Order: sequence, then C-alpha cells, then structure tokens
Amino acid sequence: MGNLATVIQFPAHSAPEKPQGVMVADCDDGYTRLANDLLDALIEADLTKHQYKVALAVIRKTYGFNKSMDWMTNEQIAEATNIPATRVSTAKNELLRMGVLISRGRKTGPNKVISEWQTHIPQNRETFPETGKESFPKTGNTPSPKRGYTKDTIQKTRKTKDQNTSAEPAIAASTPVVIESVSAEPVSLPAKQPAPQEPVVITMPLNSGEHQVTESFAAQMQALYPAVDVAQELRTMTGWLIANPTKRKTKTGINRFINSWLSKCQDRGGSNGLQAFTPRRNDHTDLTQTMTAAELNQRMQEGF
Repeated sequence: MGNLATVIQFPAHSAPEKPQGVMVADCDDGYTRLANDLLDALIEADLTKHQYKVALAVIRKTYGFNKSMDWMTNEQIAEATNIPATRVSTAKNELLRMGVLISRGRKTGPNKVISEWQTHIPQNRETFPETGKESFPKTGNTPSPKRGYTKDTIQKTRKTKDQNTSAEPAIAASTPVVIESVSAEPVSLPAKQPAPQEPVVITMPLNSGEHQVTESFAAQMQALYPAVDVAQELRTMTGWLIANPTKRKTKTGINRFINSWLSKCQDRGGSNGLQAFTPRRNDHTDLTQTMTAAELNQRMQEGF
C-alpha cells in the first residue's frame, strides 16, 4: 500500500496568444518580391488615390503569386480595394493608357519597362470607361442654363441697362444741336365770328332786364301743349308782366313761369281750337294782337 505513485499533471507548454484586434505583418505569412526601381517609380508617379490602389492590387495579385500577369475581374479588384467596380474600371483603363499596366488578352500585369510610363501627361478625369456610365457630366465647371428671372440674369440685365444709360449722354453730347431763329413778328389770329342769333318770338320784361323767347323754345312749348296757342299766350304773358311790374320774374324763374302758365291753360281746355304755333321770320312782339280787355282782366285776377 505504501508503494502507490502519485501522478502530477503539469500544464502543457503553449505559445503566447496574440491579443485580439492587433494585426502584425510577418514575412512568414507571405511576401511579394518587388524591384526597388518599380517601387520608386510608383512613388514618383503622379497618380490619383484610385489609380494607386488599383496598381498595388494588380501587383499583389500577380507578383504576390510569382506571376507577371494574370486574369482578374473588376469585381475582384473592387473587393480588395473597397472601390466601386465602375471606378476600378476607370482607374485601370487610365493606368493602361499611361503605360503603368499592360494587358495581353484577358490578362493584366505591371509594366516592367518604366521608361514607357507616361505619368507626366495631364490626366483627363472627365472621361469614363466604355463599361462605365456615360450619363455622368463631363465637367463640373459648365454652368447650368439659367431660365426665368434668377439672381444672375437680373444682375446682368441691370448691368446692361446701366451701360446703356451711361452711353446715352455721350451720344447726346456728341450730337450737334440746331436752334432755329423765330421771327418776332406778331401773328394775327382770325377774329372770332359771333354766333348767329336765333330768331326771337317775343321779349318779356323781368325784374331786372329782359328775357327773349326764341322760336325753338316756343316750338318746344307748342309740342308739349298742343291744345294751346303758344304765340297768343306768350303775348298775354307779356302784357300781364307789363301791367304788374312788382310781380315780374327773375332770369332763373321766367321759364318756370311760362311753363306753369301754359300748363294751366292746357288743363282748362286750351285756346278754343286755335292753330298751333308756327315760327315766322321777323315775328317780333306785337301787342296789338292781344286779347280783349275783359279776358286780360280775368287773367290778371288769376294771379299770373
């Protein structure tokens, strides 16, 4: 019982673990043989970011596998460089045009003949590969067309107007001014012809002056009161005004007096069938053809 052996377990020896998240480059994991002249040429070349990444990806997929050229798709390079496939195609075509890369059939690889590189040529980044989208704008400097009233068009319009306005005085100043002399002789104007007077039927006395009854006015009254002998009634009114100087009318009230007189005469049946008034030439006041004294006294008593 005392000869029993005890087995002691010692921990196994293991390599120290690398901390997670830390990546260390090690040639034991593989390396790429690259000529120093080729690397120096890449450093000196004036390439864009996309061109550099595509060139290094091609070197990695060729020299990294001890190959001078190999067939690779744009999607493979895009996956390695995190560049869209269309941008990869653009950068690869530019590198081929500059001589940094060469192609034979479907294979692509770095150009070892550094003297053929033309990286000093200004790169036209406005062009796109045949496989890319042709709908991209050619340049970013092309101004977009202005339509309608915008800030640019309004400023240009104002500037043009100011230039035109400033140019007008110069033209006007260079134009000779001709002043014609005007004669000082008086100009005789034709004498104003008096308006033809309308024939007067009768003249009635007023409280201040006289009132002339024209043929047109008498004709209007005759049309309004067809049953009345307007000519005779006008003579009767004149006689009444002569006999009653304190009751004579004014210039503004004489026509109202005549109209009221004829209206009452029309209401009483007119002038007993006398003929209507007919204007006559040179038919002036004729008080000799008045009514009888009894009829005149009757009219005066009525208050006209």
